Amino acid sequence: TLFHHPNEFGEQIAQNQLLILKEENNFKNAQHIVTDTYYIETITKEIAEKALAIFKDIEKGGGFLHQLKEGTIQRKIAENAQKEQIKFNSGELVLVGSNKYLNEQENIKNNIEISPFIKRKPYKTLIIPISAKRLSETLEQKRLKNET
Repeated sequence: TLFHHPNEFGEQIAQNQLLILKEENNFKNAQHIVTDTYYIETITKEIAEKALAIFKDIEKGGGFLHQLKEGTIQRKIAENAQKEQIKFNSGELVLVGSNKYLNEQENIKNNIEISPFIKRKPYKTLIIPISAKRLSETLEQKRLKNET
């Protein structure tokens, strides 16, 4: 994990679990989450249908390895990541504790065990690597820089 155990951050997350469920999983749109399981079933069905469409599209394009070698997969991931980043930056996509319900008094510099930021080393490869990037990375770097 990134943080030492136990700490204020972990305690805050434990206290805010309901806010996280409500904001990040759109449970705020469900009236009676226990009795209205159709809401979860509908979301699950939508995800499955979208995934199947993506898999069929990949197969039509020559398969996963072919599209990976051509850079198609990487381009689609980058496009989606850019769309998500725009939504995150505007506040449309909520990550509790990062861009909503942020604890301004919290100092995170002393609680981080390892760096959450990916350090990229350029290597020559046959396939363009896919690198994970955190949506909140820019905000976290700014926050760490401004901590005293």
